Amino acid sequence: MVEYITEIKKTTPVAEEVDVVVCGCGPAGFGAAYAAAQNNAKTLVIERYGSLGGGITSWLVTSMPIYQIIPIPPYGIEKPIAGGAFPELIKRLEVIGGAITSSDLDKYRPDSEKATPTWTNVDPEMTKYMMQVMLEEVGVNILLHTLAVDVIVEDDVIKGVIIENKSGRRAILAKIVIDATGDGDVAALAGAPYEKAVGRLLPMTLDWRIANADFDKALPVLKDHVNMNRLIKESIDKEELPYIPALYVLPEQGNQTATINVSMFNYKAGPIKWHRKGEISAWGPHIQADCTDVTDLTKAEIFARDKILPFVYFLRKNVPGCENIYLSQTPFQIGLRESRRIIGEYFLTADKDEIQGVRHRDVICRVFMGGHIMTKENLKSLFDIPYRCIVPLRIDNLFIAGRCISMDHKAASLLEPREENTCMILGDVAGTAAALCIKENVRPRDLNVALLHKRLKERGYNLKEEEVK
Repeated sequence: MVEYITEIKKTTPVAEEVDVVVCGCGPAGFGAAYAAAQNNAKTLVIERYGSLGGGITSWLVTSMPIYQIIPIPPYGIEKPIAGGAFPELIKRLEVIGGAITSSDLDKYRPDSEKATPTWTNVDPEMTKYMMQVMLEEVGVNILLHTLAVDVIVEDDVIKGVIIENKSGRRAILAKIVIDATGDGDVAALAGAPYEKAVGRLLPMTLDWRIANADFDKALPVLKDHVNMNRLIKESIDKEELPYIPALYVLPEQGNQTATINVSMFNYKAGPIKWHRKGEISAWGPHIQADCTDVTDLTKAEIFARDKILPFVYFLRKNVPGCENIYLSQTPFQIGLRESRRIIGEYFLTADKDEIQGVRHRDVICRVFMGGHIMTKENLKSLFDIPYRCIVPLRIDNLFIAGRCISMDHKAASLLEPREENTCMILGDVAGTAAALCIKENVRPRDLNVALLHKRLKERGYNLKEEEVK
């Protein structure tokens, strides 16, 4: 067997020279491109899919907290914490009916979870459209169906990226590169150090939609977890449903004791989410594997997609109001939670930063541990993500934004640093900082954070850095 081949040396044409190139246009990449262009940087964003939005639009992860962008006086937030791209996107989606606040969902929620308008569901199709409109308005050049496959690095300074698409292989030169790939692909290619929790990565999950349900009839049954457990177990025993472990581990990743998977219908307030009339969102199965390994990723996609239709048939047979449902939507790809986490100038840890709520003078994003439902108890655990978490070690003129920022596995497991809202805010800050670095002619690690805070305040941020001791 031939182990290697030697490729002919290539001369790659330069397609464009820009101030900022953003690699990936999920929530983080969208925020980064929008902010960089708004701050007068010539900006190009490249995206592997044919539309913008990443995890929100392509993976159907459409539910996100909005406590950072609305005043909540009973909980001590008198004005929004975050500005920039995130509040602007939600505001515009609300105008066109593409964002649903939790107050609209109160009749479907337990009494204990009412009157807490701290999260939203967004329509993925309207989000694709609105993100595109917003980037075009500020002059971002968008390049779809394109991957960053290599980097241009000289003396640990990144000078641009090599892209590939239907038009071939090209180079993009840039003063600043922002890695918003989610998996830290660009930073890893550049030689930035990173961590990856081998064998215990957070699982991948498939989100999917069914339509034509009578929601008022179906929801009480779907939310009766004891009865749903019983119905699912009976159907598995009759071989009407496939047996799916609670967490399916690919054979190469090891073994794990499995229990019946009811996660498609069993998650506190649900992954039962109202998007459009008669539409129900479900998720599962969960698969633990390495999404940076294309073989693992392929097996996970096939395994997950294989299991959906039997559950549709199960719902038709067992749940009143679901007799005429159909599978209306599956994502472009399975949803990803964790892979590479790039080591930055500061390493965020769950025990010190999230649980103890450490304050940082270079705070750029303030979040809380507690997911979608805000209470006075979990609001006490507000914690800071510092600027140093988006500046990688070793490589200059590179920012990281999104779920690949500098944090430990436990911090990533505790939800907030990898939520779509947080990723978009981190991207917005990275784009703002990139434009400032170009204006001040400094490396990201040398940027005066006071200048960044001043600009973020002008963009609507309320970080209250003066409270940091």
